[in-house]
This record gives sequence, C-alpha cells and structure tokens, in this order.
Amino acid sequence: MLSKQQDRSQHSLFFSLESILNHKHPFFIPANKFDWEMFERELSPHVLSQ
Repeated sequence: MLSKQQDRSQHSLFFSLESILNHKHPFFIPANKFDWEMFERELSPHVLSQ
C-alpha cells in the first residue's frame, strides 16, 4: 500500500504569503503601519455582542 501524502500546500501558502507579496505595493505599505491590535480591541466588543 502506498502511504498517503498530506497536502501541505495550503499551510505553506499562508506561512509564506507575506514573502510573496509586493512590499512596495500601495496597499501593503500602510497596512503594516496600522495598529491592528487597537482596531481589534475597540471593535471586538461590538462584533462579538451581535
């Protein structure tokens, strides 16, 4: 019997996504400057309460 190979392509996609993105793209630059934790902290009570 042949052993089953696990499909790890999806896992590797997410772990290497930042490495394949264009770091000079106009959307990439400001996205790294946002305080995402602040957005999550401030908005999560409103989203979770619905």
